[in-house]
Amino acid sequence: MPEALLLADSWRAAAAGDEKAYLACFTGEAREELAARLARVGREAFRKELRATAQGALGVEWGPPQPAADGGLRFPVSVLRTDGAEAFDYAVVKVGADWRIRSVAQRGRRAVAPPATERLGPPAKEGGQK
Repeated sequence: MPEALLLADSWRAAAAGDEKAYLACFTGEAREELAARLARVGREAFRKELRATAQGALGVEWGPPQPAADGGLRFPVSVLRTDGAEAFDYAVVKVGADWRIRSVAQRGRRAVAPPATERLGPPAKEGGQK
């Protein structure tokens, strides 16, 4: 599903702080808004914001795309963070031969249980397993 690669590309670009690659994932008003933010805060601050957004995510997953009225697709995306999960709709459209993100709309937020990593792994002391 090549249109889904775009979502991964956008998160990889954000993690790398690569503003050019990140902007290239978007089209229309979404791209214009991002470009305006880049101009307003400056390149280094924008790159720092991108990295912080990506590094704050414990995981990103998306479901199968749903057809949109404009001929594009809508992906339900969940971003897991330490304080909960955020739900988004990523609307993607074909621009020439490539897919681009047209909009990102937040659908909501929910609390999640903290990771149980302290309960995983080997026993704390020898002989602790039965």
